[in-house]
Amino acid sequence: NLVFFLGRFMSGLGLGFAFVVEPSYVCEIAPPSLRGTFIVLNEFAVCAGYLLGLHITTAMKLRHVPWRAAVILCACPPLLQLLVLPFLPESPRWLAIQGDSAGFKQSASALGLTQNEIDVLNLQIQHEVSRKAPEGSRGLWQSLDTHFKAWGTHSRAIFISMGFVSFTTASGIYGMQAYAPAVLRLCGVNEPAKWQPLVGWMKLGGAFVAVVGSDASCLGRRRLSVACAIGCCLCQLLIALHLSAAETVSVMASSLAFFLFIFFWNAGYGGLQFVVTMELLPNEVRSTWAGQIYAWCGI
Repeated sequence: NLVFFLGRFMSGLGLGFAFVVEPSYVCEIAPPSLRGTFIVLNEFAVCAGYLLGLHITTAMKLRHVPWRAAVILCACPPLLQLLVLPFLPESPRWLAIQGDSAGFKQSASALGLTQNEIDVLNLQIQHEVSRKAPEGSRGLWQSLDTHFKAWGTHSRAIFISMGFVSFTTASGIYGMQAYAPAVLRLCGVNEPAKWQPLVGWMKLGGAFVAVVGSDASCLGRRRLSVACAIGCCLCQLLIALHLSAAETVSVMASSLAFFLFIFFWNAGYGGLQFVVTMELLPNEVRSTWAGQIYAWCGI
């Protein structure tokens, strides 16, 4: 039991790091016109993995396969990622902030940046180099000073990011997903375990809508978030009415509302919370502040 819980702790620790680093990296290497699509693709992959895991574990359970086999399968994607990561180029924007001109050129060439993006980042390099000259190397106090100045300049962006992520977490999605069979049973479904894979399909469908609509001129981040927020509220209202007065809302309507809530949340909140956070926070403190926002909102 101790080894199992230690493994789960280490797995959660790794996921916590990836939760911040991956969207930050994708945000900094993606073209501005497709940044939302690229960041939401990360969430789409998470939903695809969630769906695949549901189907694999369900099939294993029906065939009485030991649960350790499922845990071993979960180790395969991280192992493949570990083998590929050394070949990924460093973020050119991060290199620009650090003032690394040689590394920036190499990374920009590997990623195929446009000349306009290269010119903008070159200006960032020149600014960083000129700022470092009188100040010296970046130590702890210099880092704290950078955060303090960024807070004074970008405090509104921080509050907007924190508010968006806070309401995303407070929507109840994590409880709805984790206790899906129990919620469906309360909605009147007799055999909720059979319907649990549909949760994965709803997540994947919602993430696909976010991928397609986040950078589309007819939708975009704001309209997609507002429309899906309305959908989430209506679905939760139907579920609440069924739980308080079962005769007012049928079993089918409340169950459908549950699955649609999963769909709307992933379309309007799931991946877009990373897009909003990564685009609003300033480059020099993006990863640090994003980590703090996700940690506090998660708690």
